[in-house]
Amino acid sequence: MVSNTLHTSNPSTPNSTASRSMCICFYLLLRSLQIARSCTFPSSRAVLRCGLHTHIEVHSDIPIGAGLGSSAAFSVAAATTFLILSGCLSIESDFTPNRQQCGLIQSLAHEAEVITHGKPSGLDTAVSVHGGGIYFERHTSTPVLHRINIPSGDWNILIVNSNVSRSTGEVVQAVADRRRRQTTAVDDLLQKIGELSKKAFDVLNGSEACLTKLTPLIRKNQQLLVSLDVSCLAVDEIISELCRFGLTAKLTGAGRGGCVIAVALNSCGYEQALQLMRSKSLWAKVVRGFAAGVHVLRTSACLSAP
Repeated sequence: MVSNTLHTSNPSTPNSTASRSMCICFYLLLRSLQIARSCTFPSSRAVLRCGLHTHIEVHSDIPIGAGLGSSAAFSVAAATTFLILSGCLSIESDFTPNRQQCGLIQSLAHEAEVITHGKPSGLDTAVSVHGGGIYFERHTSTPVLHRINIPSGDWNILIVNSNVSRSTGEVVQAVADRRRRQTTAVDDLLQKIGELSKKAFDVLNGSEACLTKLTPLIRKNQQLLVSLDVSCLAVDEIISELCRFGLTAKLTGAGRGGCVIAVALNSCGYEQALQLMRSKSLWAKVVRGFAAGVHVLRTSACLSAP
């Protein structure tokens, strides 16, 4: 029922994002209470079971529908919250969930992503939960996720929003339609993209991960995405302008709009590119690559259940 409500809602209405978020929260509330009933050691601070009022605020600067996994980030944060409120996770102090707890959070958040997207890969959810980098590999119906072991903060990434909205489903369908017409050509492009991804994984997971080895792979990947017809004029122009400052960039997400990600061999390039993008009224931000995953902070305004 929740899925049907989401898929029949009008995405153009001003409150559609809020409505969808509320549907997801309602689902996660019910599921977390259900899970709590089977928890071996449920927390005594189960706010929802104590009948206390709960106020939840969501703060995020992640652009929505721009290929940055905003829905997965929200689902992970919401799943963690309701697991805490239901007593499945304790919040006696600040903490980073352990492996078993991360598995529970990831599983519940993935359920929410299935409601939102239908058949998500699980990659965005895994990254939001565990942090760092993840290499996604699918040769069968069951995907395999490999961790990329790079210390947090060692890399910076510039993200630029093209301000071109697009539907992930429509882009995926367009590629599928072209594949039916040009099976050999599209399969060849997809194979080359997969091979480049594997090379990037080997570089990043190697003993000497470096941008000088990664940047040619990023550049070639974007060329293949252009050939696959999932880029667009706005994205191509941003990539070209970033190149002037020594940055290597590619689209991220489904393509045909959304965001561009870029890396530079020196920090000066980031600042100059950032100023240019913002002068064009484009959302742009430099973030730490391979940052940490889900973490819970207890504040003075936090839970006060007995």
